[in-house]
Amino acid sequence: MTKSRFPAIHAAMLVAAGVATSALFGADAPPAGPPPLEIHGTLDAVTVYRGQALVSRLVEVPGPAGLKEITLTGLPDQILPGSLYAESADSAEVQSVNYSAHPVEKDVRADVQRFDDQIRELQDKVTGLQQHRQLLDSQRDTLAKVNAFTTTTSTTDLNRGVLNSDTLQKMVQFDFEQRSRILDEQLKLDLVIRGLNEQIQTLQRQRSQVATSSSKIAREAKILVSLAGNGGKVRVRYLVDNATWFPSYNLRVDAQPAQGGERKATLEYLASIQQMSGEDWTNVQMTLSTATASLVAKAPLLNELAISLATPGRADMTDLVQKLEQSGSDAARDELRQQRSQVEQFRANMGANSKQASISQLANSSFSTANNYTLNGTVVNLDYIGDNNDVDLLLNRTASDLQLVDLAAKDKVVRVKEIKPSKMDNEMAITYQLSNHTSLLSRSDRQIIRIANIPLKPKFYKVAQPVLNDYVYDEALAVNDSPYVLLYGDLETYVANQFVGRGVLPSTSIGQSLEVGLGIDSSLRAHRVLVEKTEGISGGNRVADFTYRLLVENFGNGPAKVQLYDRLPTTKETSKEISISTGTSAKGSADKELGAKEPLDKATSQDPLYLQKDKKKNILRWDLEVPPNSVDEKAYTVEYQFTLSYDKNLTIVVPAPVTLTAQQPNAPANPVLLRQNQSYNPNGMNSAGGAGGGGFGGGRGGGGATGR
Repeated sequence: MTKSRFPAIHAAMLVAAGVATSALFGADAPPAGPPPLEIHGTLDAVTVYRGQALVSRLVEVPGPAGLKEITLTGLPDQILPGSLYAESADSAEVQSVNYSAHPVEKDVRADVQRFDDQIRELQDKVTGLQQHRQLLDSQRDTLAKVNAFTTTTSTTDLNRGVLNSDTLQKMVQFDFEQRSRILDEQLKLDLVIRGLNEQIQTLQRQRSQVATSSSKIAREAKILVSLAGNGGKVRVRYLVDNATWFPSYNLRVDAQPAQGGERKATLEYLASIQQMSGEDWTNVQMTLSTATASLVAKAPLLNELAISLATPGRADMTDLVQKLEQSGSDAARDELRQQRSQVEQFRANMGANSKQASISQLANSSFSTANNYTLNGTVVNLDYIGDNNDVDLLLNRTASDLQLVDLAAKDKVVRVKEIKPSKMDNEMAITYQLSNHTSLLSRSDRQIIRIANIPLKPKFYKVAQPVLNDYVYDEALAVNDSPYVLLYGDLETYVANQFVGRGVLPSTSIGQSLEVGLGIDSSLRAHRVLVEKTEGISGGNRVADFTYRLLVENFGNGPAKVQLYDRLPTTKETSKEISISTGTSAKGSADKELGAKEPLDKATSQDPLYLQKDKKKNILRWDLEVPPNSVDEKAYTVEYQFTLSYDKNLTIVVPAPVTLTAQQPNAPANPVLLRQNQSYNPNGMNSAGGAGGGGFGGGRGGGGATGR
């Protein structure tokens, strides 16, 4: 990329007053005197993003008034140096901030000597035991010689007829006893020696770790502060990597009251946080955010879009046009939108990602290859971060390719009535500030904190879908009337303190409804049977009449309110080859004559939510109250008919099945695990997919939870 370049000023971030490094902008030098005062400061606030965290330290600078240079010590290993900045917390004025990292030698001789002493002591024990074992080996050899002598003597005595059997028996018994004793002692010694050798190996590894850790990196910040009075406060903030969070939920529902009282439900909103920043967060004000930490204040420049013409098949046609012809416009758009999102996220942290250049580099306008990054296969340099920097030019190029898809694609775009934002662009930026102070250690495992307890007021019912399976599920419709937007996250459901299943909770706005799944009701079963089918030819069409019977069995002692679902076929709106006509419906007990037949549209549910959504998809729903002990021939029954008419020369087929997540190209292997391990990668962005099933029942025929 060709552009004019200017010296970078990311050697230190601008402070709140708008001044940068004293070496660049000529701030007054600190007065000569004692070395800078070393201060650690107090961590008082942390904002955790997805993949990073913004840490705040409050630093108290002692008086007297005047210029003070302090050294902020103990900055963590995962700090992004370019993100470091400071601002006044009262009357103190920050003049400059400089980050530095240097090795610090540590005297570990005493620790090494302690390990050497322990190792030597164990080695002495091993030596003594090995000598004892050698003595046992010698005893065993002596027994072998005695055994050989005894055998020879006994043979001679036997030939002479003077063999003393009692003496021979005692000699054999003595030999066996001694061999058994030696074998037992050798086995015990071998086990002890092996254990001591394992201890020696462990101590040697620990000694090696201590010996090699004699040099560590100290990360510090030099801060020049102007005090108007006798002391002041400065707040220092910086971003750290290896910190992330994601939401999870526990749904707890009371048991059904015996007397039919109110049944309560509570949704526990939890945050699972993983932080390996290198410093512990102790008693801090915690904020959780789904936004991206941004250190770039100015929008990128929008450059002109230049186009030209090329003959199809020409060698100099762009790769994009060739790929467009091969894979189609939808695939090209999806890939380019993902690339644009990656560049946008990288740009937000551009200042933090850039590495500090030395003063001599800035003065000579030289550019360090250490500031090169590979982004979507393109190398960008961050020495210059002003207008039309490498990242902004790459963002313009990616946007140009996205526009080129619209211009060059051959497919037709039909105007749609409703325009929805793309899935990738529909990410909500939500922030939660926890009411209580929190402490989190820097460690690899996930740590759970509570965001809120949300009481729900659900409406309970049961759902049967015999076209899918014979089970009947407990569900409830609840409204999120809390002040919190609920983010997509894992869910565990408990009913009467018993675990009933896992699932996911979808992103749910304030005031939005959810269908809450509460597991299987074992006292109910549902079945679906085709009881009659007739066919005939009318004109040029084949006409088929279908009669289905849906049965719900109630093994319980009380009535059960059940939402019974089935479905009719659907066709494309433009298709006139297939005609679907609804018939009648009747319901009642299977052992008696069913009730009066009604038009199917009238017999099915009149619930406004059902009419608004599911009915338009030819999903059928009956709202039933199934009497107790309705089993076998007394099962509660719904019977309905519909007619299918189509060209007699054609055959009914099902369109191409929905592609499973595991079969989709570039799909995450396990969306839940991927979501739990999200981290920002400048060379590629992980995006979490959805997973269904378990606690939140999610729409007819679907898994997970469904927002209403």
